[in-house]
Amino acid sequence: MADGAAALSVKTACPYCGVGCGVAAVFSHDGAQGRAVAVAGDQAHPANLGRLCSKGAALGATVGLEGRLLEPTIGGRAASWTEATALVARRFGETIAKHGPDSVAFYVSGQLLTEDRGLLCRQQADEGLHRLGQYRHQ
Repeated sequence: MADGAAALSVKTACPYCGVGCGVAAVFSHDGAQGRAVAVAGDQAHPANLGRLCSKGAALGATVGLEGRLLEPTIGGRAASWTEATALVARRFGETIAKHGPDSVAFYVSGQLLTEDRGLLCRQQADEGLHRLGQYRHQ
């Protein structure tokens, strides 16, 4: 956003668990720091009626790019996505071959789209894997 630009308000969902709490996020320009994000619970959302847990309330502090890995790295050097995913697939295959299919598991967010979850489950079944974990909010 350019200096003096109006704040942008967005309604979205919290990504941290399966509840899918509604979040109202306001993005604004923060001088030399880039963008700033203020979050609050979405009062109109039926899942949380405006309330957020400590993780959801801290979402605004997690959106900066500072200190984040923005590209794949292998051994401390930048790598292409093709190279990185090939390495991960190879290492999963080696682990499964050595220790069996129950040695590999996926832990996913409750906010994974139904289609994405279905694709992951199908891929796991094709590989003979049986472990898919998900945090369940209680």
